Amino acid sequence: MKSNKFILKKYHAIHDAELLLNGLTILSGENGSGKSTISRWIFYLIELSAHYDSYLFMDYVEALEHQVRWYCAQMMRNTYLYQLEERLSSLDSHDPRSVDEAMSLCIEWLKSHYADVREYLESEHAEILKKRILRSIAALDDDIFDEGKLENEFLLKVSKLRKEFYTNSEKRSKTLAKDFCAKYFMEHDSFPSSLQFEDDEHNIVSRDKLEMILSFHRVIYIDTPMALSCDTSTNYFWYRLKSMLMQKTKYDLSSPKKKTMEAYIRSIIGGNINVQKGRFNDDELHYVREADGLNIDIKDTATGLKSFAYILRLLENGYLDDKTLLIIDEPEAHLHPQWVVEFARVLVRLHAILGVKVLINSHNPDMVAAIQSIAAKEKVLDNTTFYLAEKQKNTTQYNFRNLGHEIDEIFTSFNIAISRIQEYGADVD
Repeated sequence: MKSNKFILKKYHAIHDAELLLNGLTILSGENGSGKSTISRWIFYLIELSAHYDSYLFMDYVEALEHQVRWYCAQMMRNTYLYQLEERLSSLDSHDPRSVDEAMSLCIEWLKSHYADVREYLESEHAEILKKRILRSIAALDDDIFDEGKLENEFLLKVSKLRKEFYTNSEKRSKTLAKDFCAKYFMEHDSFPSSLQFEDDEHNIVSRDKLEMILSFHRVIYIDTPMALSCDTSTNYFWYRLKSMLMQKTKYDLSSPKKKTMEAYIRSIIGGNINVQKGRFNDDELHYVREADGLNIDIKDTATGLKSFAYILRLLENGYLDDKTLLIIDEPEAHLHPQWVVEFARVLVRLHAILGVKVLINSHNPDMVAAIQSIAAKEKVLDNTTFYLAEKQKNTTQYNFRNLGHEIDEIFTSFNIAISRIQEYGADVD
């Protein structure tokens, strides 16, 4: 079996963390010990390593659009620019053919509107604008408005962008990966110097390069089920999750095992989650209860139900398989104790039945105990690893100690809360 290990040292609250990601990985520890920091950097590494060219392509299209706008500004005309932008945005960033197709679309747009631009430039209205611009920049050379010259310059610029795309795709620069982190994930820290990710014992993070990961094709990070209720435009993780819940992957392969998992989750929530048209003809997720046909927007359901809803939709849309790492921060939050155990069973069975790798951060003794017990019954305890964050003496940093399959020391740390209750409270008859 392939071995995947994430390593991070001397970064923020983390002194030493070496985590196996081969099945079920559970992090436990007090608040501020760096658990969410670990989750984020695992997400960044896998996401950018697996989809480096996709992020490169998004920047490439943005640069192409900038050049088109530049050309329009010189020609003082935005003829059907929105149509070109729509066609560029519809290209599949995962398809290698899209790079050449994007450039072809720009050239096609240029040629199709060349006659229209020429007619505009010969009009009296255009001459007035030209003179006004020339006066404002104190230019004397009217050749700046020569459409042939501008067309050649435009073609040279877009050709250069295409060449830069392929050069950057080959180099897979870690500097560019850092730029992607800042631009798309709002992560402005530099790559930690100690950061490593061993993909089947091969470190994909070198001094200057982020190599392609082979063990994972997809990573999903869920920091709160409330993402289903909130505005997703300002949070990349929420936006990405919402997109996956609404759209099927192109490579979804249904199987009896997957259908069994889906049916089990529906039985827990007593209904189904589906896409319906809203008041403004936009797509909305709805919960439909089996018992009485109650049909409500997912935003109006209990937060605990949302936790099962996102797992169900990810399953149905084909995003959970043996090449997926599912990361969840505190999955027990908002769940009744009974549903904590049910959710733990769902996570364990996702790995046992479908091979999904799971990483969670948990403060809940029921969640920790349930995962250990259910993993043993499902015969995946050997793929289950618990870690406890322990504070270094006289420092503010933590070591994440590998406990293997055992959880006794985690429960010892939980018992501190009981001691505090006894210290702060009084006996109640």
